Amino acid sequence: MCIRDSHIVDTVIFVKDGEIKKVYDLRLTVKVPTGMTEEDLARPVVEVRDFETGELEYEIYTFGEENVIVPIKEKKEGTPIEKLAIERIYQAIRRYDPGATVEIKGGNRALIKVARSAIPKIIGRHGSNISQLEEELGIRISIQPRGKRKK
Repeated sequence: MCIRDSHIVDTVIFVKDGEIKKVYDLRLTVKVPTGMTEEDLARPVVEVRDFETGELEYEIYTFGEENVIVPIKEKKEGTPIEKLAIERIYQAIRRYDPGATVEIKGGNRALIKVARSAIPKIIGRHGSNISQLEEELGIRISIQPRGKRKK
């Protein structure tokens, strides 16, 4: 376990039979937990991510009086509408970054991961490109830089 500050744990290392089996990176953020859609449900959430890949594996938060630990499973198959939305978004952004990835996050949100240099072009002047795409699809789009995290 790495401790950056005397009260903050940011890495968990699982050791079994003398071997490191899994390393997790812990991050505290304020957001709407995965699977919830209403903005007013935003709360502090501890994201538990695979240290090597950065993939989200668990979320820990409070709901009412209960502490909740939710395993986050990657959806392998989306609905036909989600697949159509992903394809339409990809068509619009691939000219800026052919390696972009698109994920549907809930029914009306999408996350696009692109090269950092492509973000301003995708957003457009005063947000015009991204706003037009959001209006066409009726979906809210977030953009993040993709790539390996700095260690």
